[in-house]
Amino acid sequence: MEPSLGEVAIAAPVVADLPQSVPHNVPEDVSDSDNSILFLSSAAPSESWFAAHKYILGALLVVAIVIGALVWLR
Repeated sequence: MEPSLGEVAIAAPVVADLPQSVPHNVPEDVSDSDNSILFLSSAAPSESWFAAHKYILGALLVVAIVIGALVWLR
């Protein structure tokens, strides 16, 4: 039975057609230097949480001081 114009034929993959001598999940030309790239970022010094959020914390501190001054002077 052939599909009509509005239908799409979908074929299931056939595992028997794949070559058995080549592993399916391992590339053939992987060197050790390619594997070390994955770990280079872990050796780099990371930025602290405070250093990453210092401007947000500073803005919140200024707002808290202004609100505290308004409440105290009232």
